[in-house]
Amino acid sequence: MRYSISPQVAVLGRETTLEAKTFAPDAPYLLSAFPTRCRQRVWQRELRADAQGRLCWREMFTEPGEYLLDLFALDARRPAATFSLYVLPESLAGLWPLRGDFHLHTYYSDGRQPPVEMAVRARELGLDVIAITDHNRYTPSLEAIAHVRRLGLPLICLPGEEVSFGNWHMLSLGASAAIWDRYNDAQGQAEVAAQETGLETASLREELTATEYALIKWAVGAIHRAGGLACLAHPYWVCDRGRHLDRRFYDQLVAEREIDAVELLGDVDYPDNLLSIAHYQELLYRGYRLPVLGNSDAHHVAHTFGHHWTLLLVAEPTAAGVLQAIQEGHSAACTSVGPQGERDGLRIYGPLELVEYAYFLAREFFPAHDALCQQEAALGYATLRGETILPEAWAQCQQEMKDLYQRALGLIRG
Repeated sequence: MRYSISPQVAVLGRETTLEAKTFAPDAPYLLSAFPTRCRQRVWQRELRADAQGRLCWREMFTEPGEYLLDLFALDARRPAATFSLYVLPESLAGLWPLRGDFHLHTYYSDGRQPPVEMAVRARELGLDVIAITDHNRYTPSLEAIAHVRRLGLPLICLPGEEVSFGNWHMLSLGASAAIWDRYNDAQGQAEVAAQETGLETASLREELTATEYALIKWAVGAIHRAGGLACLAHPYWVCDRGRHLDRRFYDQLVAEREIDAVELLGDVDYPDNLLSIAHYQELLYRGYRLPVLGNSDAHHVAHTFGHHWTLLLVAEPTAAGVLQAIQEGHSAACTSVGPQGERDGLRIYGPLELVEYAYFLAREFFPAHDALCQQEAALGYATLRGETILPEAWAQCQQEMKDLYQRALGLIRG
């Protein structure tokens, strides 16, 4: 018999109405509940199913984190059903969990597929938000946005670009203009020169010179002036037998609070991702709370797509909501890649409360979410093949996803 409970998420200190289904009609049950963070705080209550086999009751949870709820038939030694429920602190209440990948390439730079194929593949992998970030190319991300709208695919696409210079790469997310194009026009060159002049009297760390630092600082400023977020890409990538990024740039940008996030996990060797994590932990120790991203840096649909991603908690599932969530640190970097490059389990890094919740979501919510995403992607692929998809098919998929968020998490999207 298949049992279910809704919602699967409650808010600390708020009374929540819970409903469990498919029990024996009119039968009595004993609820035994405890928070996993402090197992000794167990409580019990008697419940009775209604004529349809539903158990309905109101509960106020006083401990945050995951709870296990055991429901016993009277005099039974084993529970008829066990449910997991997560209690969120007020600061995370009402936020939408989304999966994102903000570092993707197409055949407009060094990738293989067009933007629309990368977008449909993203949905097939269970992603809710992406950014196409071709090297020094902004328009491919706009092409992806246009195609996704044309298809009706429920995928959030951000304008993006990987601003790429010889010894550093910076992800531009959500900007209203192309950064590389700006660098190559006369005004951009004048701005870079002015930036270097302005740095001559600045206090730079570790013998960093104005000439060395001016360009990356200008790029971050240009992204911000275009309304975007500047995110440092693959800080521990090894290129030509050395680190591609000068670590002094990283530390200077963090000290000045210039960058908005760092790509904590990406398509680099496993030890290099560990070094990235160690650097992040050191920054936390020094008092810098830098938002983190996990990105695949995928160059084609079967590359590293789905190996690294970002878990986001957003106030609203829109492009603006995604950018705000990153700025507020409501993100965690996720990976399924082990030491030998094998897929060997889920690892999540970021703020502790968010990471603990992310593991719960990975187990209890995202399997159903991903199955619905695959249905939507199938419609997208069929459309790309030239098949006619009725609007009712798209509407049904989107309604099922809306129902899932409402049933499991108590979130309602208008």
